[in-house]
Amino acid sequence: MATIKHQMVLLNRLYNLAKRWGLYKGDNPLDRVELPRLDNLRTEFLSDEEADRLMRP
Repeated sequence: MATIKHQMVLLNRLYNLAKRWGLYKGDNPLDRVELPRLDNLRTEFLSDEEADRLMRP
């Protein structure tokens, strides 16, 4: 997802610059697109050994 968001931000910037420089006269199509929200949480699982150590009294 981070790569997709990065590409969308880059395209948005390119459209805006092209418009400012007079190279593009239309609307920025990315103005109508919502950027993806990033979920940077990592899902991790205990190894069998870690689970055994955790369950020991």
